[in-house]
Amino acid sequence: MNYPVDVQAVVDSPEDFIGRLTIMHKERQRLSRFTLNWAQEELLEALQDHNRIIILKARQLGISTLTRGWNFWQAFCADQPRQYAVLSHTQRSSEELHRMEKTFYENLPEMLRKPLGKSSVRTLKFAESGAELCTYTAGGKGGTRSYAMNTAHLSEFAFYENQEEVMATVTAAVGEGQIVIESTPNMPNDMYHRLVRGALAGENEWKLVFFPWWKHPAYEAKPPNGWNVTSPKDRNYQGEYGLTDKQMYWRHKQIRTLGRDKFMREYPS
Repeated sequence: MNYPVDVQAVVDSPEDFIGRLTIMHKERQRLSRFTLNWAQEELLEALQDHNRIIILKARQLGISTLTRGWNFWQAFCADQPRQYAVLSHTQRSSEELHRMEKTFYENLPEMLRKPLGKSSVRTLKFAESGAELCTYTAGGKGGTRSYAMNTAHLSEFAFYENQEEVMATVTAAVGEGQIVIESTPNMPNDMYHRLVRGALAGENEWKLVFFPWWKHPAYEAKPPNGWNVTSPKDRNYQGEYGLTDKQMYWRHKQIRTLGRDKFMREYPS
């Protein structure tokens, strides 16, 4: 599809293109322009340079949103019938990811409009190229053997019931295409844990992208008068990561609500 020079510049730049998409802002509960945060910018850079990416993340950083935006841009720009697939661990989360893609399309700026050949409960297909975005549930009806894809985004991979089976069939389907795994951690020594540790040690082909909770500016709270870090273990933790009292108080409140084990799972450091 031919565009004017200024529009083509937007199409050619994933950052500019994704920045013109529309998302549902969870806190404001309204449609908003996709403004990339620090974590999304860092991930987008990695996505352009690596074909095997594993992401260890804290909650609420918009990592799955950015990855869907990346695949949407790829499908939009494709000139052949490639399939950009996303798998999630539950049907509800899969449906949410597909709603995100539909929101991208339905709110495209007029200058970027192009017709669809298909829009269903789990597929968006561009008419001109046949490139499509498809959504699956890991372990869903039909099994992982039914997947056909050129790239794959495995969302919340640590919570899949059969990580090894999904990984084997996705790798066979994708071949040299891009695979992106993103998750918060779940069980010690599961496949996700082993892949992360292998990437950290340089023992496998995966590029590790890590987003600890304390890098997120929103994760801090003003402590009340007289509050301070008293536990020697917590003081060591604070010193190790160079955390402020505001960050430590936010952490204290989360642990009080979730418990220490669940905090460590949801907000890795």
